[in-house]
Amino acid sequence: MRKIKRYKSALDRWAKHIIRALNVQTKLPDNSYINIKYEDLVKNPDTVISNICDFLQVKHYKTTHHANVHKESLSKWKEEFTKDDLDYAKIHYSELFKIIGYEL
Repeated sequence: MRKIKRYKSALDRWAKHIIRALNVQTKLPDNSYINIKYEDLVKNPDTVISNICDFLQVKHYKTTHHANVHKESLSKWKEEFTKDDLDYAKIHYSELFKIIGYEL
């Protein structure tokens, strides 16, 4: 029971921050921000970092070493979420997941 509350609480905090970021985005010019998905950063760190550097107009020096990039973390939630956690996410945040391009 404790684990379920922990994930629901984390999901609520995550959603609050995503909604806040989306609200701020609507007030900014399109070329003043970029959206970066953690999954993209983990799967293609060179590409994402290069895109960030291009956006910031700074030189990017390619490296083959990226500290703390763990691809196994991408699916960890699938192993730890219970059916109740998924049901909670679907009931409360399915529209938000769609808006930002995630599927449950």
